[in-house]
Amino acid sequence: MQLKECIGLRPEKSERVTEAQGMKAHFVNLVWHLAYPVVGIWAAGGTMSILGGVILCQVNAMVFLKMWSFVQACWWARDKRRHLAAAAVDSGVSNGPANGPANGPANGPANGPANGPANGPANGPANGPANGPANGPANGPANGHANGVAVHDSQWAALPARPTEYPDNLTVANMAYFTVAPTLCYEMDYPRNPSINWRRVAVRGPMLAVVFLLHMSMAQQWLIPSYTAVLTPLANGEWLVVAERLCKIAIPNNLVWLVFFYELFHVNMILVSELTRFADRRSYDSWWDSEDMDVFWRRWNLPVHHWCIRHLYLPLLRMGWSRSAAKWATFVFSGVFHEYLVSPPTRMFRVYAFLGMLAQVPLGNLSGWVSKRLGPRWGNAVVWFSICVGQPLSVLLYVRDYVVAYDGPEALAVIGSSAFN
Repeated sequence: MQLKECIGLRPEKSERVTEAQGMKAHFVNLVWHLAYPVVGIWAAGGTMSILGGVILCQVNAMVFLKMWSFVQACWWARDKRRHLAAAAVDSGVSNGPANGPANGPANGPANGPANGPANGPANGPANGPANGPANGPANGPANGHANGVAVHDSQWAALPARPTEYPDNLTVANMAYFTVAPTLCYEMDYPRNPSINWRRVAVRGPMLAVVFLLHMSMAQQWLIPSYTAVLTPLANGEWLVVAERLCKIAIPNNLVWLVFFYELFHVNMILVSELTRFADRRSYDSWWDSEDMDVFWRRWNLPVHHWCIRHLYLPLLRMGWSRSAAKWATFVFSGVFHEYLVSPPTRMFRVYAFLGMLAQVPLGNLSGWVSKRLGPRWGNAVVWFSICVGQPLSVLLYVRDYVVAYDGPEALAVIGSSAFN
């Protein structure tokens, strides 16, 4: 948790700063979280490894998304208070903006844990899927059963007897919990299990270490030699050899990727959820049988998907954007962050990851068309073809440019050591 966020809680809670001043401070803070890793990596030069740079950028990208969610949720809560106050004045009841139970069900337990964007009359019916528990994951991961989300030990998970309301949420403890909670969407209360299952922690902790070592070993002993084997024929223009070895790269590349997926989403997320007593343990859905790329991106990474729907896609729709424009904007935003995790750590600016994310929109349309015309199995085949070929091709472009940038173009012709030779 950042010290400056904690320092800013008391002035915001006491309303000693205007909303405009607070939003300017939040904007500076968000830019800072994205900028200082880039500056630090470039200043460190070769003393920081690529893996260290990726971890630094990934952590700060996560903090950026969490702080964005916190700022927007508090803004929605203030907007709700203003509308409640205006409604009270219009009805001739001088209750003020925050009168607790006197305001009726809008402030009561019926609002559930969110107390934020999806609740209250300020957002109105235009919120679409963000309103009401029956509308899927847009409500954020904290809503548990209401979203159809499987929750471990859900029969024991509980919310506070009295839901937290703004500005009572502006405490160091609340911010600290949100900082470590395995979610990107801020809620004032989360369903939590009453205790930590230490047996599960004892299993997941060593499992995380073993899977991480397996991930690193496979990458160093199998994946990197496979990529270096393509550089020499690529420099010599032997395109048939390049195509053949690119297909061979797909096997180690996707195995390493699957191990990474298991490590991050199945082992790490459950371990953190257990340590924080976070009741929602579902961080992914069955993406492997997705009938098109749109379904894949909705299932592959649920925390990021919930964040994009709640804080980007639905707000753009409420602003009058079309669904197509909002979808493009969401993938542009995602592409920027994918590139943020690659270009600064390698200390070279490229746009391959960004363009790869933009390509997901027409690819989603193509796979959707195939799924409707030929059946979901063929649509799923397009999804897996994109994964098996698109990822290795993108990584190969970065490997080639990295070798050229730091060893010179002539190095491509001499790096021929390969697992295939």
